[in-house]
Amino acid sequence: MAFDAITCEKIGAYVYALVDPRDNQPFYIGRGHCNRVFDHINCALSEELESDKYDRIREITPERVKHVILRHGMKDSEAIEVEAALIDYSRFMHFPITNIAAGYHSSSIGYMSADEVMQKYNAPALDYLDPGCVLININRSYQRASSSDAVYRATKEAWRIAAYRIPSLNTVIAEYRGYVIGVFTNLKWYKVPAFDKKGKPITRWGFDGEIAEPDIRNK
Repeated sequence: MAFDAITCEKIGAYVYALVDPRDNQPFYIGRGHCNRVFDHINCALSEELESDKYDRIREITPERVKHVILRHGMKDSEAIEVEAALIDYSRFMHFPITNIAAGYHSSSIGYMSADEVMQKYNAPALDYLDPGCVLININRSYQRASSSDAVYRATKEAWRIAAYRIPSLNTVIAEYRGYVIGVFTNLKWYKVPAFDKKGKPITRWGFDGEIAEPDIRNK
């Protein structure tokens, strides 16, 4: 399938979705010009590339995949923003999209809860940590726009920390994408059995704790 010459000339930059006809759910969001929307089908048919996207196309059978143009007649800069917003929305709504990369600038201006937006624009720089604090990055374990309980669950385990440091650590600070989004105290540390990449047993650490009082969080 392909657009004719007149359509290619006039459509401009556009954003599209590949849709599974079995449940009418989008499984890929993209942007492009001319016949970009059809390139995925052609690649799935002519090349032996393996990915979740191509596997899904072959599973559906390429001829049945729906091609939906979500917005067209745009400039490239507009298409970039629309694509990024739709990828973020799809992930927030747990649509089974197969996009590997997040949308453009998703980490800095992508979907957030209202509280997270306020935290982002009101957050002063953190320029000092008390000796008993440990800063834990939860980029991989936390999904934005989640509850405070989700922050705690994403932070509580399991981390590589030198055993000799554990008795002195009384405050955990959860950091996500460069911002503090949780602070926990009254910690009770425990060991979490784990294995390294070679299958060798290692010890990681988790904790039970409570959300810190406002004066500590503000500090």
